[in-house]
Order: sequence, then C-alpha cells, then structure tokens
Amino acid sequence: SGPDVNALQQAEKDLFAARYKVAAELYTEILKKDPSQPDAHYGLVRALIEDHRGKEAYAAAEEALRRNPEAAGVLTAAGLAAYRAAQLSKAEQYFKAALRIAPVYPGALMGLAGLNAAFSQFKTARDLVLAAYQRSPGDPDVIVAYANTLHGTPHVAALQKALAILDPDTEEARDLRAHVANDLAIGDRKLRQLVSPYQAGRVKLFRIMDGPSRFRGVGIRVRFNQKD
Repeated sequence: SGPDVNALQQAEKDLFAARYKVAAELYTEILKKDPSQPDAHYGLVRALIEDHRGKEAYAAAEEALRRNPEAAGVLTAAGLAAYRAAQLSKAEQYFKAALRIAPVYPGALMGLAGLNAAFSQFKTARDLVLAAYQRSPGDPDVIVAYANTLHGTPHVAALQKALAILDPDTEEARDLRAHVANDLAIGDRKLRQLVSPYQAGRVKLFRIMDGPSRFRGVGIRVRFNQKD
C-alpha cells in the first residue's frame, strides 16, 4: 500500500510546529503501515534529534537504511544521525548520496549547508540554503537559515514568518520570539564593528613553574574589581 498522504502531512505539520514528540509518534505509526516510506524515516529521525533523543535517532536511521537504502529521504536521515554523532565526513557522504538521487531534496541541501558553514565555506552554505528555501519555503528551520542570509527589515520579516509556523508554547518559539525582539530593538544599528582603531600593545607574561626547575608554561595576571 502507498503512503498515507494525510498522515504524512499532519506529521510534517507537527514537525514544523516543533511538536517533536507528537511528530515522532505520528511518523512511527506511518512506518508501522509502510516500513519503507522514505519521508517518514527522514521526519522521524529529524523529530527524534530535535527532541534530544539521540540514541533513538541513531537506531531509527539504521533501520531506515536497512529498509530502503536507495531513497533520498533515508540517506538524508542517515546524514542527520551521522552529523548528530559528529561523524562529519560520513554525514557529508550521506547528504551527497541523497542529492545524487534527488538533486533538490531540501533536507540534504540543509545538511550540506550546515557542514559547509562548519567548515567556514559560507558562500557555498548560503547557496545551498537558498536552494533549500526555494524547495521548502514552509519549513521554519529553512526559513530561519534563509533569514540569516538577509539583513534589516527582510531578515526580521523572514524570522516572523518562521515564528508564525511554530507552536507558540514551544521552547523554539520562545527562543525565536526573543531573537526577533532583540533584532527589532537593534534596528539599523551596525554591530560587531570596532569603535577604535587597532593599536599595538604589550602584555606582560610570567613563567609558570612546577617546582624550582620544571617549566610548565606562561600566564597573564588579570584584575577584576581591583583584585587579582
């Protein structure tokens, strides 16, 4: 039997709303009826990771690979699990394999974007985020990433679009509301700019010894509230 479209849509709605426990339960029920369903595997692993249930996410990713190893959603789920386990090279392999099957699969695009950002490949990360946003403009995680490519009013407007999708009672919604309020308070002021020019200076270091003759390193003396 084919996938239950209505059930998948409801599970995705709960996933996007950050109701991760509910989403995980719905995806689990879908997979009981169709164990090979790739988008349900992806949604389940993502929901479990977001709900801080790493061990369950790893097990779900392994089961997904056993069931349907040639599907973009399953490979993306495996990539998310590998990324969560700090296996970055493995995660990259899974995401790229997913994109070879489905070149614009949003989850895999976002996974690669996160990896490129971690490696300071910011232009590539931005291009991947923009591609993901074109394919999945209703995913709040994608919208927030897209918002971070913008500045000023468009940036705040995109964050507010993401906020409208989240369940207002979730921690994610509270954090995003604080983010939006902070950005609105800042307005058009430019931050992270030096207020004075670079100047040369000297810092006095002292030797740290272990006993009378064993050198351990160097230190710097700092005072807080006029106390060492």
